[in-house]
Order: sequence, then C-alpha cells, then structure tokens
Amino acid sequence: MAGGRRHIVSLAHKVINIEDIGLMQSLLARSIRIWTVDVAARIRKYDPGVLLGVALCFTPAPPSMLLGIMLSTANLLVARPGELSRSELRLIWTGIAIATIYVIIWGILGFWAYRNGVLSQIVDNVRGVVEWVLQPILSRSPHVPHTSPFSQRI
Repeated sequence: MAGGRRHIVSLAHKVINIEDIGLMQSLLARSIRIWTVDVAARIRKYDPGVLLGVALCFTPAPPSMLLGIMLSTANLLVARPGELSRSELRLIWTGIAIATIYVIIWGILGFWAYRNGVLSQIVDNVRGVVEWVLQPILSRSPHVPHTSPFSQRI
C-alpha cells in the first residue's frame, strides 16, 4: 500500500500485517485466515500432552476415548502443583467429562444390543461377510478342508 497506512491486527500476542494475509483475498477469506492464525496461537500455549489427551477424550470411539481419559488423568496425577495452568486444568476436566458421557452412552448402547440380541446378529453378519470373502481362497487351496472354519457355530 504505497503512501497509505498499514493496518496491523494483533491476535493472541502475535502481530500480523494485513499485507502478509493478502489484499486480493475476499473479506471472508481474510477473516478465516485471521481466525485460524488466532486459534493456532492459542493452541501453542497448551502442553502437547494435555492437547493429545483432550483430543482423544473428544473422539467418540471407545478405545481412543478411554486412552484419552487415561492420558488426561495421568496429566493430572503427574503434574506438580502449580505446573498446569488454570486453563489447562479446565480443558483436562472438560475432556474427562465429555469422555465419561461417551462411556455412559456406549455402555447403554452395548447393554441394549446385548439384551436385544443385536450383538449376536452383528457377529453373525460379520462372520458371513468373512466367509463370503474367504470362500474363493479356501476353495482353490488343495490343502485346506472344504468346510470353512467359520461355518461351525460356537
């Protein structure tokens, strides 16, 4: 901007020149770019172990959320008093609360599936798909008996 004033935006203790963001971009693109730079600056303030534990807590898949609960609890137990900031403690407890809600939901769904026989239907369907996929392989091999090991019910 020749002869004009340079606009400077300060986001989370980081100064960004508007020229660096790009003058030819639309207002929406510039706003998104400024917002992402602001979020990245805020994320850099947190401990990576805390972020990983909380990210795993927010994942609704049982193995990862349980790992997230363990990692977040380890962060709470291992950290010396005063080592974790107040915002990190809030983030850890929020992650543990969300993961606990996920555990309760998965527990209710698992109990419902077990009581209604849905779990055995799912296992039977998976077994049928595996048999269907392995049938051409097992039928071509001369050393394998013609009966599939998956056809026997346990």
